[in-house]
Amino acid sequence: MIIKSGSRLVQAQSLGLALIVGGGMALDSVAHAGTQFRLSSGATYTTGDYGTDTTMDVWHVPITARLTSGPIAAQVTVPYMEITRKTADVSHTASGMGDIETSLRLRVLREGDWRPEVALTGKARFATADEELGLADENIYYGEINLGKRVAHRVYLFGTLGYQTRKDTHPENGDRESDERHYGTAGLDYTFTARTSGGVMVTARESWGMQSVDQSTGVMAIPYLTNSLGDGWRLQSYGIAGLSESSPDWGAGFSLGYNF
Repeated sequence: MIIKSGSRLVQAQSLGLALIVGGGMALDSVAHAGTQFRLSSGATYTTGDYGTDTTMDVWHVPITARLTSGPIAAQVTVPYMEITRKTADVSHTASGMGDIETSLRLRVLREGDWRPEVALTGKARFATADEELGLADENIYYGEINLGKRVAHRVYLFGTLGYQTRKDTHPENGDRESDERHYGTAGLDYTFTARTSGGVMVTARESWGMQSVDQSTGVMAIPYLTNSLGDGWRLQSYGIAGLSESSPDWGAGFSLGYNF
């Protein structure tokens, strides 16, 4: 028996990737002079009931390939997932490949004395997940503007404003309440040493069908720490604190990447 919980599960499913991609904004947004290829993987665990009577424990284990050349960065992520849904008397666990996500980022403005760095990002997540996972059959498309500015020698501020729209791959299932929503991220990154930095970011994401931010908005605080291990290796670890019913109660994860 599969316990489904609609779009809130999709929101939880996308969390791990959002943390790794969005959480690294402060460190990855600066374009490289040449061409760089990075391969990374890790794991994110979240748990919560998302304001329902079903508790979801989610493991998200992505493999991400990223190619950066000058002001352009292209990325593709293929995740493996394990989802356990629990009610008072039923528990079900399913695992398999999750939805594949692609993104393309273009830096349109370099950081200057007074101006921030500005980049535009387009993303697409495709409904490729194994049926047993019980995810919604929909493709989701994103548009983002990414901002970053060093305000002191060791302090870097960053943020994202984004828009999502979705398309049901099986429209015969009926009309949706809404096919669009907005989201945003704001964070601070502090450089502790030449190899170590850390900070905190706060994310807010509307639920599908909302017209304004209210108690149904998914809000999370995400402290993180990034270490350059030398020889092209980089480790990022993070925690997750849910600040609303539409967010996981808590979570944690890490990502290990290598630059070729």
